[in-house]
Amino acid sequence: MSFAIAGYFHLKIYIVSLNSMAMNEETLGTLFAALPKQCVVLLEDIDTAGLTHTRDATRAPAPDGTTTPTIPQNIGNGTTVATPSGRISLSALLNIIDGVAATEGRILIMTTNHLDKLDDALIRPGRVDMTVRFDLANAQMIASIFRSIFATLEADDLQPISTISKDYQKLTSDTTKEEIATRILSEKKLKAELEEQRLTEEARIQAMGEKIATLIPSMTFSPAEIQGYFLKWKRQPELAIENALNWVEKTNTENKKRENLEIIEKEKTEREEREGLEKKEQEKNKKEKEEKVQAEQGKEDKNEKIDAGTEVSM
Repeated sequence: MSFAIAGYFHLKIYIVSLNSMAMNEETLGTLFAALPKQCVVLLEDIDTAGLTHTRDATRAPAPDGTTTPTIPQNIGNGTTVATPSGRISLSALLNIIDGVAATEGRILIMTTNHLDKLDDALIRPGRVDMTVRFDLANAQMIASIFRSIFATLEADDLQPISTISKDYQKLTSDTTKEEIATRILSEKKLKAELEEQRLTEEARIQAMGEKIATLIPSMTFSPAEIQGYFLKWKRQPELAIENALNWVEKTNTENKKRENLEIIEKEKTEREEREGLEKKEQEKNKKEKEEKVQAEQGKEDKNEKIDAGTEVSM
């Protein structure tokens, strides 16, 4: 989609990697300042950029969960503040893309696989004017992908007829008008046959696309998966239809295995996190209990000293 937009408006695409360890707020500001007034700026996988959900600029977590080290920077008057090294804050990004220094005329595209992880301030109207979801393919999309792949390839065999203007140069001065008229009529007939063949081929591919859309379940596979399957057969659309059910069964099995592995990994992570929290809670309770015992022991020792002092004075 980014390429299509850039091609339509005749703009260049500039890809900014927020995950680079060399990226900081100053570098990002410099890069945006160097951009042309009209261009496409692409921020891919914005959810993995380590941005905080608050506007705290001093602690931006890295994707692995660790806290990014900070480096001191002198801001004048002898004052030094700590800023993240290799990471930027949400506040800094918002100021760059939508602040006072922001330039109009640029198309900003941000991609994410986890929209729910993004801060509302980043995707509010005015910063993100349009949200486009690339969802799983429905029946209409399946048929459309089929036509876009096979109609073009099948049409390659339909070679266009050359214009008759070149044939005129081959005709001699002795060529009669009847022969010229016959040649023109023959050319028109061939063009009509070619057009009829093209329309027939389009209708055939259209019908095959509608048929395969009934074999591949809707909203089950991504457009990329379906396109990859179609491309395996390239100039053999009949075989693509013939093997569709086998591909659906095989892909479903593989996806199910992958989902099960993801579930197992997620459960393992949750269990480790839960055990870690329980361990911390136990350590906390143990520490509080020890502190309580020490406090009570100290109180008893203090009372014993008081009692001993009272006996001596008596």
